Amino acid sequence: MTYKHGFYSALLFFFMQTAMAASVEHVVWDKTPIHITLPLNQERLIQFPLAVSIVDSELDEQVNVMKIQDALYFNAHASFVNKRLVVQLMPYGEAIVLSISANQEAGNANPIEVVMGESDNDDQPTPTPSSDINAVTLTRFAIQSLYSPERLLITPPEISRTPMQTHRNISFVYGASITAKPLISWHANDLYVTAIELKNDLNKPVIIDPRQLLGNWQTATFYPTNTLPSRRIKETTTVFVTSSRPFGEALQDNREFVR
Repeated sequence: MTYKHGFYSALLFFFMQTAMAASVEHVVWDKTPIHITLPLNQERLIQFPLAVSIVDSELDEQVNVMKIQDALYFNAHASFVNKRLVVQLMPYGEAIVLSISANQEAGNANPIEVVMGESDNDDQPTPTPSSDINAVTLTRFAIQSLYSPERLLITPPEISRTPMQTHRNISFVYGASITAKPLISWHANDLYVTAIELKNDLNKPVIIDPRQLLGNWQTATFYPTNTLPSRRIKETTTVFVTSSRPFGEALQDNREFVR
């Protein structure tokens, strides 16, 4: 009796998983806008091959958008037609254009999985010789470490993780209501790079001038952009700063960043 119960439970689980997989819609990105219709007051998931960043949006308060790594969650509260949303695959910059509509008649809330069409681009990161490690190459490595698939990442032996010696949230952008959260730091030779996630706390977009960053930095690189939408969009950006000292020490030296 126990054996039969276990068998039927496993069989039921298999059919449930199969049904869930079958309910996912797959659409191919072929350089033409992907048309998506949202039902009202129901959440719909759009999933991408890699983590994404929202780089342009015509959406407004009619729809809530939440981004978590490689997924966007939409919940529309009013009808609208053909509003563009552009996302960027990270870190290599492939842009995908969505054309979003919503109406009361739409009953399909199945998840959508976006897959990439045929591509001749199968590039992989190449190792960085130690003699070539500078602020630019160390920043490039940091961006790839955060946003590339792990299988594509090559870590030169000269680069290693280092403690940040700071708080979970810090004051980092002078004169702006921005939450800053240090994520990770590396060093190579006498150079340090640190990634800090930035989130806008205002109900209007903000453009961050690198001269607003508190601390003493050699370079500051925003990825994917230095423009943050209003907090309603729930979008973040990351700034990568390089310094000649560990992050915690360089942060205490509140000199302006000089281009």
